[in-house]
Amino acid sequence: GTVAIRLTAVGTGQAHVSIEETFRRGILRIARMKANDLLLHRRNVEALRRLSHLATNRRASKRSGPGRR
Repeated sequence: GTVAIRLTAVGTGQAHVSIEETFRRGILRIARMKANDLLLHRRNVEALRRLSHLATNRRASKRSGPGRR
């Protein structure tokens, strides 16, 4: 399958991030149904939450400077 991660600038230093997954072969392509969509959605929401946390903390640590956490 493929995963597309899109970043769209929404302001200075800000971006909208989206994830889209497509199955090309295997059991998930055949069994594609709402239950799978829900599971993937939850996993992607968690991945985006973690990415947001990393980006926010990185930005905060850059402002405080090295060794000033």
